Amino acid sequence: MTLRLVILMCTYPESIFNYVQDPMCEVPTSVSFTNNSSGASAYIWDFGIYGSSNQQNPSLPFSQPANFNALLIAQNIFGCSDTSSKPIKVYAKPLAAYTPDSISGCPPLSYIRKPLTVF
Repeated sequence: MTLRLVILMCTYPESIFNYVQDPMCEVPTSVSFTNNSSGASAYIWDFGIYGSSNQQNPSLPFSQPANFNALLIAQNIFGCSDTSSKPIKVYAKPLAAYTPDSISGCPPLSYIRKPLTVF
């Protein structure tokens, strides 16, 4: 009697993704996720309170600023998986504000606006 042993070797998947907000610094907006994973055949996205998806490249709409973690689980046909996550910040349009140095004087009143410091 001969015994045969078959050994399957497979590589683990690697979970990698990027994202972009379009339009940037404005709401409403949408955040598009690009899955750059390798060696996987199934994907599970977890966006916390914003839901989940099994699409390869999902997109989420936002009507207001948000702050959450996006998690991607990439799984191969053998059940092996890898997980990656990134913090996501959805920004609204910044509000510009300034205060004149002087608001009193003889008409016509003129003032010099100091440049805003951007952080």
